Amino acid sequence: MTFSCRKTLLKAAAFLLAVVLLCGVGGGHTITSSAEEKSYKKSLVSGKMIAEGYPYNKPVAKSAVAAKSYFNDAVFIGDSRTVDLMIYSDLSNSKALAYCDVGLNISTVFTKKFVGYKGDKITAPAALKKNHAKYSKVYLMFGLNELGYGSVEAFINQYKKFVATVRSANKNAVIYVQSVLPVSKQRDTTSDTFFNARIMKYNKLIRKMCREQKLFYIDLYNAFLNTEGYLPADAASDGIHFDPSYCGKWLSYLQCHTVKLNG
Repeated sequence: MTFSCRKTLLKAAAFLLAVVLLCGVGGGHTITSSAEEKSYKKSLVSGKMIAEGYPYNKPVAKSAVAAKSYFNDAVFIGDSRTVDLMIYSDLSNSKALAYCDVGLNISTVFTKKFVGYKGDKITAPAALKKNHAKYSKVYLMFGLNELGYGSVEAFINQYKKFVATVRSANKNAVIYVQSVLPVSKQRDTTSDTFFNARIMKYNKLIRKMCREQKLFYIDLYNAFLNTEGYLPADAASDGIHFDPSYCGKWLSYLQCHTVKLNG
């Protein structure tokens, strides 16, 4: 066996181990059995994609592991953390759309022209409208660059506004909202802006928004905490942005936290 073959096999084994560790064994919230199946269905209400009977007050639970092709009709929108996810995970080899940029926040996403389109640069809302037929899933992550906002309420109000923009671009899209990821102990204890107590306040309002707006909340915050309550030190060299291996773990978590709408 050649060195390159051994390297490929080792990489495949590492990926499978990550999936097992993050997903566990068996499914999570599947839309099958009994009374729940009768109410859990695809429905359009005032142009909003909802699943009747779905427990929006809870984070998306473990599910069967989705193939990477699941993301071929997805668009990821966010800041530098999402940029890293798109570059350092297997999403780099997928057909997923990436409307993410370093320094992007929930206010500038409306006005910053950074998405390439026919040799020009346009805003994310404009790209969502022009490419509405290319995606059926939207993954959002905002909150890191907004930790310096003077008002958490101002942040969440802008977030709600952007969700409405997403829905107006593609009323049939399933919207996943990812929590703000935690930071490391070193960053938490030395920064006046990036610390977990503040992140939890943001995530509390994000989760409430998901419940009220019927969005699928993905709890990455708790998924990546260590036993001390921080992001592991080896996850991010700067305590914030995931290293390549953890970008792979992030994608693995998304793969086993999906929802499937009937209809």
